[in-house]
Amino acid sequence: MSQEAAVFIMMSNYFHDVATAMILACSVSMWLILKRYEGSAGRETMALLSRLYQGVAKLVVLSWIWIVAAGILRIATFSSYEWPTAVANHHEYGLMLKYGIAMTMMAVGAVLWSRAAKRMKAFARHGQKQ
Repeated sequence: MSQEAAVFIMMSNYFHDVATAMILACSVSMWLILKRYEGSAGRETMALLSRLYQGVAKLVVLSWIWIVAAGILRIATFSSYEWPTAVANHHEYGLMLKYGIAMTMMAVGAVLWSRAAKRMKAFARHGQKQ
């Protein structure tokens, strides 16, 4: 494998990990913000929350797209790039743990984003009634 290809794969893997963290960070943040204002948001606050939610939703969608796209490359190069290095350095269990944590982060992020989306829809319904 050329040095350029290795750097490209390494950067793709790094940004794949960042996208995974973004899913969780965006989901936790949005869920907490919406929970804080539940039942007490006026019109101006609702408008702000709606704009914030739309912006964060774009980040979440882009993160999922990157996870899928870079995940394809990561899976395709795993046995020739990531695994041999882990085996050579006796880091197999660490690598498996990393992927377990990443999957947990994505699952928790997906659940919290779903809850945030439901909360946002409830806010929108409440805002229309006022």
